[in-house]
Amino acid sequence: MRQILLISLICTTPFLFSCSNKADEMDNLAKAQKCLNEVPQSDPASASGCLQYVEKYTSQQASILKCSILLTSGGLMENKVIQAAEAMEDSSGVTNKEAAFMSILSLDVPTVSDGYNKAVQGNEYCQASGVPGLSYIGGLVVAGSYMRLTMQTLGITLDINNPEAAVTALVDQCTTTPASCAANIEVLGETVVTLAESYCDTDSADDEICGDINSAVAASGGDTADIGRALFCFMETPSRSYDPVGDVCL
Repeated sequence: MRQILLISLICTTPFLFSCSNKADEMDNLAKAQKCLNEVPQSDPASASGCLQYVEKYTSQQASILKCSILLTSGGLMENKVIQAAEAMEDSSGVTNKEAAFMSILSLDVPTVSDGYNKAVQGNEYCQASGVPGLSYIGGLVVAGSYMRLTMQTLGITLDINNPEAAVTALVDQCTTTPASCAANIEVLGETVVTLAESYCDTDSADDEICGDINSAVAASGGDTADIGRALFCFMETPSRSYDPVGDVCL
């Protein structure tokens, strides 16, 4: 009886509004999760409809769902994540595993340009969630989507089932002619810094990915554009270094 009375008092004015709001939020979070669970592999764009349930909330759970919804709506489905993981585990002599991994995770729904924008927007919520795994995925999706958008600008076609040729062409172009990859390079650099701070200093960090990320940050003196350019140097050959003064790989 005392517990019932206490709950009754807490949920009476002026607390009634907050109790009601919390219940509404939990209900809408559940609706968003159910909506996301029902998105078919063949129609990732339909995930956009799930955003209506959570867009006004700022809790951690809401940030997690917004991150997942936006990345899914841009084309990040389970099959793509599996492909990316297999590319990293490939031992057949792929020379740009990290670049291949990121590019496979790129968003391209409904277009490559729209996918890039969704990646950037979604990553804000991935980072806000405070979950290292989501911070990692969100950052890599932005990096991969930047690469995909740059490939499109340079006339390079990406086959996510066999990305080696495309990523090699991109890395070669971006290391020999950095100006051709300059569009949005600061966003790539900012993403690399965020990954270094939110993921690469954790015990579960992937050494291969974080090796390139940490090297790019260390070589660039804090300038985000230089960090983005340096990343390509280390993706091409881990033993290379980057000269921010001359803007060249050494």
